[in-house]
Amino acid sequence: MVHVLKTSQDVQRWKRFDTQGNPSGRYGHRAVCYMNKMVIYAGYNGKERLNDTYEFDLDKKTWALIDPSKSESTPSARDCHSAVLYKHYMILFGGGDGYKWLNDMHSYDIINQQWKEIHPKDKSLVPAGRAGHSAIVHQNKMVVFAGWNGRKTMNDLHEFDLETCNWKTITPKGQVMPQSRDSHCAVVYQGKMYILGGGDGKNRLNDMYEYDIASETWTKVFYLGEVNAARAGHVACQFNDKLIIFGGGDGVKWLTDIFQFDFSEKKWYMVENTGEVAPGSYGLSAVVHKNKCIMFGGGDGRQWYNSIYEYTCDEEKNKKVMKENMWKIASQKKSFMDCSVMFKHEMEHEMYYDYFGMDCDMLVEDGGFCCPSEVDEKWILSLEPLKTRRAMALAASAGTPSTPTSRNGGYRWFSTSSMKTLVNSRTPMNTMSGTLTSMGQKSTAMTTTTTTVTGANMVPVHHHSRQPSNNL
Repeated sequence: MVHVLKTSQDVQRWKRFDTQGNPSGRYGHRAVCYMNKMVIYAGYNGKERLNDTYEFDLDKKTWALIDPSKSESTPSARDCHSAVLYKHYMILFGGGDGYKWLNDMHSYDIINQQWKEIHPKDKSLVPAGRAGHSAIVHQNKMVVFAGWNGRKTMNDLHEFDLETCNWKTITPKGQVMPQSRDSHCAVVYQGKMYILGGGDGKNRLNDMYEYDIASETWTKVFYLGEVNAARAGHVACQFNDKLIIFGGGDGVKWLTDIFQFDFSEKKWYMVENTGEVAPGSYGLSAVVHKNKCIMFGGGDGRQWYNSIYEYTCDEEKNKKVMKENMWKIASQKKSFMDCSVMFKHEMEHEMYYDYFGMDCDMLVEDGGFCCPSEVDEKWILSLEPLKTRRAMALAASAGTPSTPTSRNGGYRWFSTSSMKTLVNSRTPMNTMSGTLTSMGQKSTAMTTTTTTVTGANMVPVHHHSRQPSNNL
């Protein structure tokens, strides 16, 4: 089952920039974003490794080649290195030059446009040379994971203190450890590093792990929703409590699908593409600027791209359009059952969208559409006829009688005192077609009442329970 976040036709998620003075096409370069500038360094253009530095002004949409003579030293040509942003510096580590695997470090001062080599205090602690590894920054630490050393993929973990210039080899605590890989992605969210996908030298991966930087422990993420295709060479962008991945290859084709991960739900969604979508490729770069993901370059083995694509991550415009459309149609209907027909098309495509979570303040007292801004009672409805992965919908109303209330000609909602009881319950929801399920206020036992509800009369809303049904 594909859980698709559909996009209003008024919202074009993708946009390609027409720019002048573009760098040559490349893959395996890296990029960071500081203020209104995206900085890219190096990469491979199909013929040779590069060592040029470009800045792209995200407001003026103009490129500028940085004069290397300003710097006392510049990094050698390479690709598949790592680059992170720390303060106003681009910190570069490792990569490959076609002959050897590198473990040197350099910093690029974005304000003064100067490169400088970083010399760690204890050279014996410097990680082995590698390419295709990942790196993230948390506070004043850069964490490096995995990569390819020319002979095998690795799964070692290292930490570099950006203030003291000291390396530390980390031996994670606990029994969980991701398998070796390269060409994966990593992001940091609330003090934890998340890694996604990559390749182990034989197969592409689509697993996800969480590394707690403070406790130095790994946890495998058991997520809900659509399983994205195994891939390597993709990009990941984290914004607010969401993460998106794009591109890369699965070993057969280059991918152009977009998947979005909700950290609060631990759930993946496929996102509908609209606008001019970036071509499928390997080794492109991506940065986040003002809730937009800016992607550049990449290659597919035949050509090397040098265009910039912008992907809109911010959901506010899309929510506003969807909300306006919803109320425009709902205002012409008499009840929830009537106005819910407008969602039939989306539900047939298994769209999941939090229609009830968009700051609604409308309450129809005499049956039907109830969605106040202040919630003190919860209602649950089984959506098993739609064969959804999380067969539940939540509606809420204030001041509603606690006894079961008949609405819309037999369409019954049942009150539950707390969603927490439901979330913690391991009892699977009743899976009979058209069954409404209620939770008792003082017990986790469930009771059911069969009605004549059909899938076209329901709106799937935000799934709050993380406990999967035994029937999935």
